[in-house]
Amino acid sequence: MHVLLLFPSDVIILLTVGVNLEHDDLGLGAVLPFIAATTLIAALPLLLYLLFYSRAHRLMPQVRGWMNTHSWLANIIVCVIFIALILF
Repeated sequence: MHVLLLFPSDVIILLTVGVNLEHDDLGLGAVLPFIAATTLIAALPLLLYLLFYSRAHRLMPQVRGWMNTHSWLANIIVCVIFIALILF
């Protein structure tokens, strides 16, 4: 729970989804795609690492360098994905 406090944009996204679900009186079935997509996005780096271990071992320093210089772009992409999930 304490980790969520460090990322206010994540809290805002979660609250927006919750308010949208409550406002439209949607049940658990409507929230399952959000949970599945969130879990997949969060697990994707680990899954790719496990699937492509030898290649990933060589490429991870380059990916880390790219992420350090382009983290703003990654944040925008993630926000767009969540906005799309909320709207559709």
